[in-house]
Amino acid sequence: MRRTLAAQCHLRRFKIWSTEVDPFDRVSPMQFEGDTKAEMYDIMRWQDPKIDARKTRTESTEPAWKVPEAMHPDKLSFEDIGSMYRLSEQDMKAYFQEGFCGQIVKAFAPPLQPRCFLYRKQAHLMNLYIKKMKDWETKGEALSELRDNKPGFIYDGPHGCGKSALLNQVVHFGRSRGTLVFYVPDAAEWTSGSFVIPSTTLPGFYDNPNETLQLLKHFCRMPCNYAILSKIPLSREYPLPKGVGREPPKTVWDLLHYAFDDIETTVVVFKYFLDELIAIKDIPVVFVVDSFDALCKNTEYFEMHEDFLRDLPEQSFDSKTLPKPRIHASRLVLTRALNYMMLANEPNKLVVAATCRQVGGRAQSEHDLAPFDPVEDTMLHPMEVPATYDDYEARTVLRTYLELMEEVDANGTPLDGGWSWRRLEMSSFERMLYKIKFITNNNPYLVWQQSEMKQYWAHEYQRQREMLGRKKSQLLQSMDHFTGQSRGRRS
Repeated sequence: MRRTLAAQCHLRRFKIWSTEVDPFDRVSPMQFEGDTKAEMYDIMRWQDPKIDARKTRTESTEPAWKVPEAMHPDKLSFEDIGSMYRLSEQDMKAYFQEGFCGQIVKAFAPPLQPRCFLYRKQAHLMNLYIKKMKDWETKGEALSELRDNKPGFIYDGPHGCGKSALLNQVVHFGRSRGTLVFYVPDAAEWTSGSFVIPSTTLPGFYDNPNETLQLLKHFCRMPCNYAILSKIPLSREYPLPKGVGREPPKTVWDLLHYAFDDIETTVVVFKYFLDELIAIKDIPVVFVVDSFDALCKNTEYFEMHEDFLRDLPEQSFDSKTLPKPRIHASRLVLTRALNYMMLANEPNKLVVAATCRQVGGRAQSEHDLAPFDPVEDTMLHPMEVPATYDDYEARTVLRTYLELMEEVDANGTPLDGGWSWRRLEMSSFERMLYKIKFITNNNPYLVWQQSEMKQYWAHEYQRQREMLGRKKSQLLQSMDHFTGQSRGRRS
């Protein structure tokens, strides 16, 4: 029944099956349901009873899976929905200097391992939307109607459903097309980081020195940002310290070079840089923020302001024992710029954000457990991300995870002593798919977690069998020794 449902799902979504043409020849290697042609015919016998799987048993059983190709977003189409594509090493170094957001960084941790994304329906819609952003002057009204005349989209869903993975794909879609993307991998770090200081340019607001410095360092390392910002002149002059032999900045890229003189200049330049992003009117700009709900609540910082001290009683007191007010995230310089830009709702600006639903995480601190509603608490258009994979997506993702975890040499040949899910007497792929679905309910994060545990389970299963084999041999030796002694006594 499981195979029938998977094949029906394939038929309903792609409509490529036909009794006139051999259906095996119409499926690409990345969409194979099994390992071999024989297993594929077992799955498809419900479609055409004339197919005889017994004729294929003697054919070669080479693996039908191959590493997904590194594809440019322009080459991804509707037919690729439900398949995997690879992020090349060049794109990862060129577009993700800030790092990846969410739990997907754990899946990308092993070096020299292909970084693969699942091209879901939500990713396809955003890929088409960002592709049309370059024509915002002529298609601005249509793009605005798609987001319900709001400044952007916000992905919402339970923990582990793939919201952060979609944000990583949005960054790739934008920067690979030459679009200016301002990317904040984790907004919760700005609300629960090391420390904040009062802003010298905006009274009543606060700066994050460490987070600001790290973000600007990574932002300036990418050539794609230099190609855009070096052509944008400053909208006005800024009061910056003039060093020896340094000319006043003329472009936005020149302005960023002042950010690395000292920590005080860093936060000032960051405020000016955000103002310049807001002032851009002639090119599209995309703001990508993960854990956006952290910017709608109180931060982990306490304030001791002069106004707070002035309202205290005059008698002697210990300030450490008094309750201190918490700084709201709206009083951060970063949040101020995002709010100002969303209120303007200009046609060349787009905000793509995601919520953090991790229980006990930094986005839901013990001091602020109020439920977050993306409709009531933001100005963004909500996009619900499914909590689980469908059967076709789960099959594609699990097969890719298992194959990528195999230990191979430089030519892609499995090593003799390396780990392989086929070699270590594990259950069949269909059985593993059933067990993982039963354990995880096809939750994207849990599917990856359980597939990673397969390697541990295989090694542990082999170790237990070897240990039981040694104990059995020792027991047999002791029994032979005991029976030999008893026979000697009888004689």
